[in-house]
Parts: sequence; C-alpha cells; structure tokens
Amino acid sequence: MATELTPPEKFALARALIRKTWPYIMDTVYAITPRASSDTQFKTMQISKGLVLSYDVAYVNQLSKEELASAIVHEVSHILRGFFDRIIKVDNPQLYGVAADLPINHDLKKSGMWTMRNEWLYPSSFGFPDGKSTEEYYEMLKNQKNNPKVKQILQGLKSEIGCGSCGLPDGHGDTVDKEIGENGQPIGRSAAEKRGIIRQTIQAMKQEMESRGRGSLPSFFSELVDLEHKPSRIPWRDRLAYVIRDLSGPIISGGDDFSLRHPSKRSFTRRLLRPGLIDQTLDPIFIIDTSGSMSQKQMMAGIDESLSVLQQMGIEEGWLCMVDAAVAMKPKRINFSDLLGEIKFYGRGGTDFGPGLRAAVSMHPRPDLIFYFTDGDGYAPRSPCPIPTVWGVIPNRNYTQRPAKWGTVVTITEDENHPDDDEANFRSPYQPPAGYPGYEEGTTDEPDAEEYESKEEDYSDFDDED
Repeated sequence: MATELTPPEKFALARALIRKTWPYIMDTVYAITPRASSDTQFKTMQISKGLVLSYDVAYVNQLSKEELASAIVHEVSHILRGFFDRIIKVDNPQLYGVAADLPINHDLKKSGMWTMRNEWLYPSSFGFPDGKSTEEYYEMLKNQKNNPKVKQILQGLKSEIGCGSCGLPDGHGDTVDKEIGENGQPIGRSAAEKRGIIRQTIQAMKQEMESRGRGSLPSFFSELVDLEHKPSRIPWRDRLAYVIRDLSGPIISGGDDFSLRHPSKRSFTRRLLRPGLIDQTLDPIFIIDTSGSMSQKQMMAGIDESLSVLQQMGIEEGWLCMVDAAVAMKPKRINFSDLLGEIKFYGRGGTDFGPGLRAAVSMHPRPDLIFYFTDGDGYAPRSPCPIPTVWGVIPNRNYTQRPAKWGTVVTITEDENHPDDDEANFRSPYQPPAGYPGYEEGTTDEPDAEEYESKEEDYSDFDDED
C-alpha cells in the first residue's frame, strides 16, 4: 500500500522513475528540496522560486510512486518554463498559477510516459482547447469569472496538484525560501544557483538530442534547447511597456471589442455592414531587412529577436515579412515553431524600408505593432507609419544608424561596449529623395466607422455567434 512508505522513501522511488524516463532533467529534480508543510490548511504540494517543494504528508501518502513522479516532473516543468519570471507581471497570481498548470498537465499526459490523476486540471477541465500558452489560458480564465470551477478554485474550496498550487499563496514563495536549514543557511536556492541548475539541465537536454536525435525530446523541451542557443539581451516587455500601453491597454489585459475590419455574420443576412466581435490580442509583424548590406548573422539575429518577442510577450503567433528594396516575401503567418525551424531568406538586393511598411499598412486587418529588424542603412517615409513601429537596429559598425526620425529604436547587439539607445549615439537617418512615396499605396479601403454611426449607434447587443 502507498501509505507503507514514508514521504522521503516515496520521493526517492519517484526520482528513480524519473531518471529512467527523462534522465536529462535530473539536475533540476535533485536540486529541489522537499519539505513537509506544517500548515494544516495546506492540502497539496507546490514549488517555490527557490526550488523548495512544500508538500502535505497526507496528500503524498495517497499518491502512488508513479503519480508522485508525475507531480515532481510537473513542478520541474514550471521551473524550466520560467514560471516565476512570468507570474510577477500579472495582476492575479493565483489565477495565473491555475493557467500555468493547464499546458504542463496536457503535455505530460500527451507524452504517454506519466501516470496522471483524473482530478488534476487540464484544458478540457474548463472546456478550453489544447495547445495554448499559459498567457492565453490566463486570459480565458479571467473571462470565465462565472465559471463554477474557477470560483471554487479562487475561494480555496478545492486544493490539489494542478489546481493553482504551483507557487505559494503570495505567488513568490519568499517566506519558505528564507527559512533556515540545518546548515544555518536559507533552504531556498539563490537566483544565481537556479540559473546554473537550469543551464545544466538544458545542456543535458542538448546532449540527449545530439546523441539520440531531436525526436528523443518532447517538443516543449527541444524548444528550451533552441532558446538556450538564441538568448536575448533585450527585455522586450520592459522596453516596450510604454509603446504597448499607448497602443491599447485592453490588448494586454484581454477582452474583446467590435471592429468593422471583422464584419458580423449578420452583415451578410441583413445587407448592412455591422462591426463584428474580435479578440484583443497583440498581433505583431516582424519585418526582416534582407538587403545586401545585412549579413546572415544579422538576419538570423532578427529571427532570434522575433522569437524572443513572442516568448517574452506570451504571444503564440504573428506575421513574418522579408524586404530588401521591395517585398521579397509577402507577410506570412508564423508561430513559435516556425521561427525555431529552418529559415530561408529572400531578397539580398538594395535597401528601402517603405515597401515593407506599406505592405503592413495594407493588410486586412492591420497588425498591431511592427518590428523592423535592420542595420538602419536605407530610406524610410518621412511621416510616421500609421502602425506603431519598433526599429530593431542590428549594427555592423560601432554606431547605431537610425532608420527614421520616428518610431522606437532598440539596438540589437552582443557587444557590451556598444553605445546604448541614447539618441545622442544615433547617426541621423538618410533623407529620402524628392518624390519618395508615403503610405498612399498602402491605404486600406475599409469603411469609415462614422459612415455607419447613424445606422447603428449601439453595438453592445451584437455578437458573432449567430
């Protein structure tokens, strides 16, 4: 019987099972410090950011060693996926903890290698689709305030692994990490220790993949290996905070709105154009300068930073476009996996920023934000683009060439001695020749909302379900 073993004995058996199944994560597994909780209200197990695994003895006793192994892998997955770096950016840490459990439990169950309990939470527990990110599930849960399951979790009526249990109630686990152990030191790992442990784990994954092939790792672990090869020095979310805030608060906070760019289905039956309901999620376009002045390394840096933007912003998809003096590859829908795969560059001619910007402006619907990765050597329209634009400048000399007088410039370089993004360090942009086109070629023919204001003044009762 499961209760014949003490928790330490069961943890030892569970670790042995993990070593046989996924040996490449053992650096992180062994770094975790299991600790029985003295809190009588605590009925589950949860990891802290210092890798202290608090657990309820009765809860561990009811798990088989196979289920305990699955629960430990679940907690390790939180650490490897950067849970504590992401939770500090949300306004409801408890709900975010629930959201973070959903993709992990789905991935572990889908692998077929772990014994999962039915009462643990999965996307299907809320009727959500599989394959979404933590941030997407978080927004879904926020929009399900009347869902009885969500209410039950938030009120603390049910406590079990996979139910928002990862991360202590304050969302950070500072209290337990600072407890003093038998050696007179805090029992929690320092941030530097944790980074080293994660690096060792990812290196073990890399060795596994190199010796047995990419398919030997689950896709979500192979993506971690790829990201380790493509680290970003740019804290995109912090650098773009004011851009995103000015762009649209609801885009980050979630929710929906009405837009004439997405007509309601009733438009076709009533022959009157009505705005349809759209989800407000950030939809970026990444434009890569593929002109002859850009080296392969510089172009790949643009791809790597595009990947980092998706990861740091919690975005699943965007658009990719390649431009030299003309659009060499039309905007193409891409996701996280596409950017991790093989990339073929098109173009390699002269440099002109106008065609790429006009291509973005002419899209239906338009992207919310443009990331234009370039060395800065080229012409841009004199007037600001109607879409907020971030110039990711990848210099090949010891200066930063500003592509245009407008837009936000972020310097992409691994050189610690390179000048920062202070305007005084920028070379002035090239002046476009006389008669250089603006955005006239890219203006859209979408209807003016004011034209329909007199016909439909209130859209609050419309939806796109009928």
